[in-house]
Amino acid sequence: MVLYKVCGGSDTMKRLSLEVKLMEDDPPFGSWAEPDSDNLFIWQGFILGPPDTPYDGGKFNLKLVFTEAYPKQPPIVTI
Repeated sequence: MVLYKVCGGSDTMKRLSLEVKLMEDDPPFGSWAEPDSDNLFIWQGFILGPPDTPYDGGKFNLKLVFTEAYPKQPPIVTI
Protein backbone atom coordinates (compact mmCIF):
# COMPACT_ATOMS: atom_id res chain seq x y z
CA MET A 1 0.00 0.00 0.00
CA VAL A 2 1.29 3.43 -0.95
CA LEU A 3 0.40 6.26 1.38
CA TYR A 4 -0.24 9.70 -0.04
CA LYS A 5 0.39 12.72 2.11
CA VAL A 6 -2.30 15.30 1.44
CA CYS A 7 -1.73 18.18 3.82
CA GLY A 8 -3.20 21.37 2.50
CA GLY A 9 -3.55 19.81 -0.95
CA SER A 10 -6.22 20.54 -3.47
CA ASP A 11 -9.79 19.33 -3.06
CA THR A 12 -9.13 16.92 -5.91
CA MET A 13 -6.12 15.41 -4.12
CA LYS A 14 -8.18 15.01 -0.96
CA ARG A 15 -11.00 13.36 -2.90
CA LEU A 16 -8.65 10.98 -4.72
CA SER A 17 -7.03 10.02 -1.40
CA LEU A 18 -10.49 9.18 -0.10
CA GLU A 19 -11.18 7.12 -3.25
CA VAL A 20 -7.96 5.13 -2.63
CA LYS A 21 -9.09 4.33 0.90
CA LEU A 22 -12.56 3.29 -0.29
CA MET A 23 -11.08 0.97 -2.95
CA GLU A 24 -8.83 -0.63 -0.32
CA ASP A 25 -11.54 -1.00 2.32
CA ASP A 26 -14.53 -1.99 0.19
CA PRO A 27 -13.75 -2.52 -3.50
CA PRO A 28 -16.72 -2.96 -5.84
CA PHE A 29 -17.33 -6.61 -6.73
CA GLY A 30 -15.47 -7.68 -9.84
CA SER A 31 -13.23 -4.67 -10.10
CA TRP A 32 -9.97 -3.28 -8.77
CA ALA A 33 -8.04 -0.02 -9.18
CA GLU A 34 -5.19 1.82 -7.53
CA PRO A 35 -2.90 4.73 -8.33
CA ASP A 36 0.38 4.14 -10.17
CA SER A 37 3.31 4.31 -7.76
CA ASP A 38 3.46 7.92 -6.56
CA ASN A 39 1.07 9.63 -9.03
CA LEU A 40 -2.36 9.97 -7.50
CA PHE A 41 -3.83 11.17 -10.82
CA ILE A 42 -3.04 8.02 -12.85
CA TRP A 43 -4.63 4.70 -11.86
CA GLN A 44 -4.46 1.16 -13.20
CA GLY A 45 -7.32 -1.26 -12.72
CA PHE A 46 -9.55 -3.91 -14.19
CA ILE A 47 -13.17 -4.96 -14.45
CA LEU A 48 -14.19 -8.62 -14.65
CA GLY A 49 -16.81 -9.60 -17.19
CA PRO A 50 -20.19 -10.29 -15.56
CA PRO A 51 -21.40 -13.90 -15.39
CA ASP A 52 -23.91 -15.12 -17.98
CA THR A 53 -22.93 -12.47 -20.52
CA PRO A 54 -20.70 -12.62 -23.60
CA TYR A 55 -18.02 -10.99 -21.40
CA ASP A 56 -18.09 -13.78 -18.76
CA GLY A 57 -14.53 -14.81 -17.88
CA GLY A 58 -13.01 -11.67 -19.36
CA LYS A 59 -10.65 -9.37 -17.52
CA PHE A 60 -10.63 -5.87 -18.94
CA ASN A 61 -7.65 -3.73 -17.96
CA LEU A 62 -8.14 0.00 -17.57
CA LYS A 63 -6.05 3.12 -17.23
CA LEU A 64 -7.77 6.04 -15.52
CA VAL A 65 -6.37 9.56 -15.75
CA PHE A 66 -7.88 12.09 -13.35
CA THR A 67 -7.62 15.87 -13.75
CA GLU A 68 -7.94 18.72 -11.28
CA ALA A 69 -11.59 18.95 -12.38
CA TYR A 70 -12.40 15.61 -10.67
CA PRO A 71 -15.05 14.84 -9.36
CA LYS A 72 -16.93 17.41 -11.42
CA GLN A 73 -15.53 15.76 -14.56
CA PRO A 74 -14.98 12.02 -14.88
CA PRO A 75 -11.55 10.50 -15.41
CA ILE A 76 -10.34 9.67 -18.90
CA VAL A 77 -10.53 5.89 -19.22
CA THR A 78 -8.54 3.88 -21.76
CA ILE A 79 -7.84 0.19 -22.17
